[in-house]
Amino acid sequence: MPGTVATNSATARAVATLRLGLTFNNLKSSLLYYVLVVHLLKAYRHVVARGPLQTFNEARLAILRSAFSLMFKLPSIKSKVDSEMAKARLDIENKMVPSGPSVTRHLALPKMGHTPEWIKEEMDRMDREANSDCDWKQGKLSGAVYHGGEDLEKVITAAIAKYLVSNPLHPDVFPAVRKMDAEIVAMCLRMYVPSLSFMPA
Repeated sequence: MPGTVATNSATARAVATLRLGLTFNNLKSSLLYYVLVVHLLKAYRHVVARGPLQTFNEARLAILRSAFSLMFKLPSIKSKVDSEMAKARLDIENKMVPSGPSVTRHLALPKMGHTPEWIKEEMDRMDREANSDCDWKQGKLSGAVYHGGEDLEKVITAAIAKYLVSNPLHPDVFPAVRKMDAEIVAMCLRMYVPSLSFMPA
């Protein structure tokens, strides 16, 4: 009968929809349980490996980082930080990149080459333009300049001048460079590996 067939069809559709809904709910629940179990296992392993106190400290630091990150995103604080960063950036640029009418910039090759004396004078002038108030030659700049005095600088300059155009890919043409490189490696090995210090030099 048409009415019975329609009712049975509607019931079948309702049952199928209910089963599909139950299956989808089961899938969501299973996924949720899986995520929870995975994170709980990770947390357990972390606590076992690091210990409760270290885990607490790391969690506290993570929360503080997140809080500060959110705080710095507030418009009032963000504008203040941006303005201070702009001031610091401008200050660094003024110190590192001299500007003004007295500053000469060489942005293209000259039509005629300059003399070595002119180049030396130009380098001295650029040093004066930088106007650095730090006396690095007296060892007043920590962690930036490493030198052993003017005598050592003269030796280094002479070595650079002698082997400036040497090519380590052609040791047959520049055997002295290969020999010096090997000797430096041997010296470093003897400094850092005590057992090698007893080997004959």
